[in-house]
Amino acid sequence: MRWFLLATLCATVVASCKNPAAPREPNKFASQATFIRRLDSIRVGNATILLSSGAMRNALSLPSGDLLFVGELERPGAPRTAFAIRTNAVGGTRWARLYADSIETFAAIVPSGERDFIAVGSVFSGPNQTSGYAIKIDSLGGTLWARSFSDAPRSLRFAGAIRQANGNALLYGQTRRVVSAQSSLFINDGYVAAIDANGNAIFARRIRSLGSLSNTPSADIGFNGGASVGADAILAGFYTPIYDFVKAGVRRLVAPDLYLLRLNATGDSTASFLYDALYPAGDVLDQSVSYQGKLNTADEALSILPMSDGTFAVFGRSNASLYLLFVNASLNGVLRRVVIPNVPSRFFSQFALARDGNFVFVGASTEKIAQNGIRSPAPGGRDVYIAKMTPQGNLIWEITHGTTFDDIGLTIQETIDGGFIVTGTSNDKPLLLKVDERGLLAQ
Repeated sequence: MRWFLLATLCATVVASCKNPAAPREPNKFASQATFIRRLDSIRVGNATILLSSGAMRNALSLPSGDLLFVGELERPGAPRTAFAIRTNAVGGTRWARLYADSIETFAAIVPSGERDFIAVGSVFSGPNQTSGYAIKIDSLGGTLWARSFSDAPRSLRFAGAIRQANGNALLYGQTRRVVSAQSSLFINDGYVAAIDANGNAIFARRIRSLGSLSNTPSADIGFNGGASVGADAILAGFYTPIYDFVKAGVRRLVAPDLYLLRLNATGDSTASFLYDALYPAGDVLDQSVSYQGKLNTADEALSILPMSDGTFAVFGRSNASLYLLFVNASLNGVLRRVVIPNVPSRFFSQFALARDGNFVFVGASTEKIAQNGIRSPAPGGRDVYIAKMTPQGNLIWEITHGTTFDDIGLTIQETIDGGFIVTGTSNDKPLLLKVDERGLLAQ
């Protein structure tokens, strides 16, 4: 792996890049528009800012072919700060913006109108306290409005957002709830809020687990992903229906289930679904279940995608196993489950639906996997792992990309030119990666 200094230093982020040529505008959209960049510094206005750490959390592929990334960074001696960067299709920087130091991260970004965007995350609101945060920016990164969401005891974080058909944005995540006189004893509830294009709140509410039959404090619940379906939203995450109960004189902890929740435009729940891999019928567990000395599996939905036939594909995990769960449109039945082979050398972070109907996954691998399938140890410990699979779980191709550092892919989505954009980290520095439709970088 060789390192090259971008010739456009005065206008771009300083980054290590496998492409030997400096970023340039493509004449047309093509799968050859690829790049890999590790951000060691960014240039904001006339200042070059060195980064001590950071991560890219989410990205958008824009109709122009540009790419818009959001995440967080840290500078020496300064707190964690949310930032955004817009590039062209081959990674050349259009602009980079830092936001208030109190905004600790942007976890996601969604379009709002033709040229505006809403980024969501969290903002510091006191010692060890956060509030949910949403900000609308224009095409140059300028702030149009900003809004925070507080929820006692001020430990709310948004994990993502959905743009709905009516132009509103639904924000989702987790918030903390103290369950005793000791403020250190708490559990996490789900949290959702809807805002219009001007930042006005339509509704905001906490979603609690029902708790155990023995009336103990209710248990953790949270949302990791979501999808828009007409005026409704489908949220995906985890739900612990029973916190604990006494079996044979022993208090038992019950693990969370994969959880889907459907909300209408006013935030009312219209359907929900629980799933545990040990009980494939999706039974809600209660104290009538015979455990025979073992616990149920810990299931969680990492993300969800609506399919063209009205059904849903859910990327879930059960303890250390990964699977695709296909659920009917009514959220009351499993159509099938596809188990993803467990390979110790790799892990998956997220998946996306390609326009050809297949799925692409991103994560990391301790193996370096070449186009011809040759494997060797990853140079920095781990490389970004990308795989394409059929809905039946058959592998189409897999490949890794990385620097000489430890690289991890966090999110993936298809770009307007048919390639894929990946966000992640490289030895605790923000990582940006764009590959073509075969998962390759241009030579």
